[in-house]
Amino acid sequence: MINEAGLKILKDSEGFYNKSYICPAGKWTIGYGTTVYPNGVKVSKNEYCTIDQAEKWLNYELEHKSVTIMNWLAKNKLTLNTNQFSALLCFAYNLGCGAIIDNDRSLSQALLSGKNIRYAFMMYVKAKKKKFGITYSVTLNGLVKRRKLEADLFFS
Repeated sequence: MINEAGLKILKDSEGFYNKSYICPAGKWTIGYGTTVYPNGVKVSKNEYCTIDQAEKWLNYELEHKSVTIMNWLAKNKLTLNTNQFSALLCFAYNLGCGAIIDNDRSLSQALLSGKNIRYAFMMYVKAKKKKFGITYSVTLNGLVKRRKLEADLFFS
């Protein structure tokens, strides 16, 4: 599971919101970045939560992502220390596990080769925006900061 340093990065980056809002990626979000409740229902407009509910949703999501990452690590015979695993789990909480477990993706390839890992973290700092029916990517300063913190934790 995630260590205190990883949890601090995650919570500081996500922030706590007791009312649902639209995040920069255009998804309804609540608590500590929850977009889908444990029962599979997507967060929607005008929903509220307590800190206790947000913590439960956070822990549920971390537990499931943790298992996915551990299975990928075992399959690829990779061993990580606690900080490395926590950095990946923090990343996965934000973007999902795909960039880690899909061996065609940059972060996965970097982890498998042991090269350019810091650079690979920094490739995931954009969000898709849509304006006038046109979809484009924009770099989010909050993601730049978060990826740097995650990479620093990975290498600490």
